[in-house]
Amino acid sequence: GLGVLAANALAALGGCWWPIEVTPQWMQMVQKLTPTGWTMDAMHKLISFQSGAASVLPQMALLLAATAVIVGVSVPRPARRFPIARERSNPAARAKAVVEAVTHYQDPAIITKVSKGLGEAMPGIEIGSIPPQELLASRGW
Repeated sequence: GLGVLAANALAALGGCWWPIEVTPQWMQMVQKLTPTGWTMDAMHKLISFQSGAASVLPQMALLLAATAVIVGVSVPRPARRFPIARERSNPAARAKAVVEAVTHYQDPAIITKVSKGLGEAMPGIEIGSIPPQELLASRGW
């Protein structure tokens, strides 16, 4: 889909398919703005010019910054869509109770004991309230 198209476009613009030096000047300028271009520039320095690792620190910094931005933008999204009521429960106690219950799954007394005092049950989402385009699979419903 769109991801494959974007990856191929970035690969072409970044110099992954051919040496960036043989491309038009405008493409060489675009290469300096893409993560694939930063990666290829670093690889070119290391392999073609046998430069040391310190020569690619600027490209590595750019790649790390881009990664931080992408992760920062994408990771909080599911948390906003599917909130967990942390203020009403104790996640550490719940995790410990789950471990104990799984460890002693054949002992109802232990399961009963570790299940007490955990607060409200984790909230769920009615399957019918999820828009079709957000379902991971449409079979079964």
